[in-house]
Amino acid sequence: MQQSSRDELARIFRVYGEERFSGRIADAVVDARRHGPILRTAQLRDIVKRCIPAAHANKTLARIFQALRIAVNEELTVLDRTLQAAFESLAVGGRMAVISYHSLEDRMVKHFLRDKAVSCVCPPRVPICVCGTVQYMHV
Repeated sequence: MQQSSRDELARIFRVYGEERFSGRIADAVVDARRHGPILRTAQLRDIVKRCIPAAHANKTLARIFQALRIAVNEELTVLDRTLQAAFESLAVGGRMAVISYHSLEDRMVKHFLRDKAVSCVCPPRVPICVCGTVQYMHV
């Protein structure tokens, strides 16, 4: 992340952290890197705290560190592969339980399960199903 551009950092903070101050924080990080690398979490904490309202500090810091963790560990890619592998390993009539820890994971799991529960993807104007989609499960 030390070499990430301002736009990439803002995207990571916005998408993975759902952070509304993502651009402002990315600007502050890039500016701070001009004076030397950010080597400690305390440095990043201080950078973030200086550019946001104090009332938002704890939640914003949690979202920023979450965003960086998700990006570095490619957690959403891993979750996607894991959901697919778990689904493919289910026996007929089997059940799958998933525990999610934040809204990004929750949204991915819900969309995955919803897509597997679809019985037909034909356009609504087609009078009978011609798509041949197999409904894998009931949600």
